[in-house]
Amino acid sequence: MESLPVDTVTYITASQLSGWLRDASTRASCHVVDVRQEDREAGWIKGSENVPIDRLDEQLEWLLGQNRQKSAIVFHCMYSQVRGPKAAMRFLSHCNKDTRYYRC
Repeated sequence: MESLPVDTVTYITASQLSGWLRDASTRASCHVVDVRQEDREAGWIKGSENVPIDRLDEQLEWLLGQNRQKSAIVFHCMYSQVRGPKAAMRFLSHCNKDTRYYRC
């Protein structure tokens, strides 16, 4: 995985994320957070955590605690154009300076 400054939110493609999740070493260091609401019922990424965008603020501290040892957190939604980026920016404002965060 590429190392970026902690104040960076980077767009990654579905293909990049798929590659990370197929590799055991990067899969273990990556946490996928699905911020969709009821539209998640159409399907989800295996192993992803569902934290709906409307509940994100109340879950930020929990997410931070769960991800202190991760090198990447991927926030995603249906098209990763609104909810995913919004969640990544909210989380970034609460993040630990030792971890890198990404969105897809």
